[in-house]
Amino acid sequence: MVATRERIIREALRLFAERGYARTSVADIQEAAGLTSGSGALYKHFPSKRAVLETAVDLHIQAYEGGSQALLPALPEDPVQALELIGRGLLARLDEDRDVVRVILRDVDQFPDLAERVIGGLLRPMYGGAAGWLRTRVAHEQMAVRDSDATAAVLLAAITYYRVLDALLGVVPGDVDEESFLRAWLELAAGLRPDPPQETS
Repeated sequence: MVATRERIIREALRLFAERGYARTSVADIQEAAGLTSGSGALYKHFPSKRAVLETAVDLHIQAYEGGSQALLPALPEDPVQALELIGRGLLARLDEDRDVVRVILRDVDQFPDLAERVIGGLLRPMYGGAAGWLRTRVAHEQMAVRDSDATAAVLLAAITYYRVLDALLGVVPGDVDEESFLRAWLELAAGLRPDPPQETS
């Protein structure tokens, strides 16, 4: 059975994403979480509505940190296989963070500190980890890029944009389904491998 605190976080985040933070009341959250509306039961677990949102953001950041720490060391040696895992993993992670993305981006003017927390806790580590992986592959002559930081930004920005556009507007770029998008992304990324050495006769 899901604990009351977890239900409050889950339902609050869903309502914030659907209605907006300002249009969601504590009573709405309590009712959605199966608590008596107007009872003030939420305050037994959180000091405020904002504290619920802050906790939700922190939990998503912690989940990303745990997932990335497990993923990066386990990536296969083959760079294309590794890129596929990175791409699929990022799409899945952003899908799980869908409600957080919608709330923070839509209400960013209300929560500049939370936006910075997402940037510092999710985006910068995400791009930094990808750039570090690329540098390692370049050092092993498995990838050929001039600027690992810029290349990582381009690769991850494509996936981020795909998922964020879906979260905010309910559409995806070019109406391309996810599997087709990922295949095209991998084809482009695979082109970053160095040319095989020419055989000499």
